[in-house]
Amino acid sequence: MLAAIACFITVFLLVLAIAGQISSDRQKVLKRMDRYMDITGADGGQATAAEDVFNGPNPMREMLGAFGKSIEKKALVHWLDLQLAKAEIPLKGYEFFFLDLAFVFGAALLCLMVNPHPVSVFVTALVGGALPIIWLHHLQQKRLHTFNAQIADALVLISNSLKAGYGFLQTMEMVARESPPPIRTEFARVLKEINLGMTTEEALHRMVERVPSSDWDLVVTAMLIQRQIGGNLSEILDNIINTIRERVRIKGEIKTLTAQGRLSGMIIGLLPVVLSLFMLMINPEYILRLFKDPRGQAMLAYAFFSMVMGLMVIRKIIRVDV
Repeated sequence: MLAAIACFITVFLLVLAIAGQISSDRQKVLKRMDRYMDITGADGGQATAAEDVFNGPNPMREMLGAFGKSIEKKALVHWLDLQLAKAEIPLKGYEFFFLDLAFVFGAALLCLMVNPHPVSVFVTALVGGALPIIWLHHLQQKRLHTFNAQIADALVLISNSLKAGYGFLQTMEMVARESPPPIRTEFARVLKEINLGMTTEEALHRMVERVPSSDWDLVVTAMLIQRQIGGNLSEILDNIINTIRERVRIKGEIKTLTAQGRLSGMIIGLLPVVLSLFMLMINPEYILRLFKDPRGQAMLAYAFFSMVMGLMVIRKIIRVDV
């Protein structure tokens, strides 16, 4: 077993090295193109870490490219591309798909070594496949929270720049240079898309798709209306800034007051699942009686229904729209 694992790791690293050598020419071309696409400064000192990962060498992408071309045009892959863009993960949709499959088979193989029961293997494989998706959702929420916290400061910079006589695209370029990520990364993407021929309206709509923030959706709507009918954009942004800051303050107070309820809902939702998986791993025959006996099946159905209803009630209580 150890010899097989060592052989697999050796071959895997060898393939990565070969793929990295093959992709070196492609990376040189990307770096030359980035000189004309980069709006964060000629010295490159303001480039974000995520942009460096996107444009830097990625042997894994080259190795999986040949397999991913066949499914790259599928709707699932396009949906994964959008989800990865929301989390700012430097992967393509088919790469994440293969990564999730690797977690599925890896978890199943690990369970086979510990407990070869078919039900245990199936459940463990499902858990392994769900881990990358949970991780992706966590990164999306974390990035969205950081973005929402930076909107007000970015709008202040845009409003003051407009009052100073700068144009709209110049103010966006200033935000892309002066603001911290992730808002700097998103503004840089918008400007790159505009420089490559996309209209401002379409670039802003694509930004809203990548950042599903209600606050930013309000800002983009105001910007697009002002571009169509005219008006004082800096005054409009000042009003939006006050609204966003007040909403952030109220959301913070609500989050503090509902912390106990959210913790209770988390415990209610995870405790039965964790205990069932633990019992399934250490003694599957003991827990499987609950699934085979009709009385146990009825108890499971009632427990599942009660748990769902309890979670819905808790969610209704702690969720306050602002």
